[in-house]
Amino acid sequence: MSDVETIAYKLKDKDNLWSIVKKAGFPPKDWGKILGADYNKKLAGDIKRDKRSPDLVYPGEVFYLPKHNSKDIQKQRDKVKKQRILIGEGLGDFAKFTAALARLKAIKGKEIKSKKEKLAALKKEHKRLDDAIYEGNKPGPMEGPGEKGRQLWTRWYLRRSFSVNKMKEEIEKIEKNIEGTSADYDKAIKRLEGHANGELKKLKGVTNELKASEAELSKMIKDPY
Repeated sequence: MSDVETIAYKLKDKDNLWSIVKKAGFPPKDWGKILGADYNKKLAGDIKRDKRSPDLVYPGEVFYLPKHNSKDIQKQRDKVKKQRILIGEGLGDFAKFTAALARLKAIKGKEIKSKKEKLAALKKEHKRLDDAIYEGNKPGPMEGPGEKGRQLWTRWYLRRSFSVNKMKEEIEKIEKNIEGTSADYDKAIKRLEGHANGELKKLKGVTNELKASEAELSKMIKDPY
């Protein structure tokens, strides 16, 4: 077959095709098939023209041998098999990272939602108490500066007594906590995404290598004779 990859061997003194074929890793008995292949058309033609014995060759003549023998092909098959295993493992690792990312994002959403709900409830209660204190101690139109000062002091005292000021501090604390928690989750998510993207990049590389290896194997397993 003309599309089979071959290696040229320049014949030496005392060479015979049987031993050359054996050394190249092919069954010795196949020397006749290799001689009769398209890539050895010139040598076979010269032998026929000179009416020599098919195995009678001269130094300097060129005998072409298939580039790949059965050992080469098996080695390539093993390479393809190994790359397929690596892809399977890579897909498994990528799936694990993807699942971990989904879980982490779900946990983040649940925790942040819970804290925001608590914050909203606390803000609502804070506003209710603060509004009630203010409305109950609002300065009237005819009250003098002294009365105004008393009302301000009363509002401050009631806010302290009903822990309104502490509520405000707790609100600020929860807001900062939400920001910190979100940032921590985002860092963890980014790390996982980096691992997942790295695994995906590696997977694509092995996949491309596998395609090249399979293409090479396809060429190697063509009938060399």
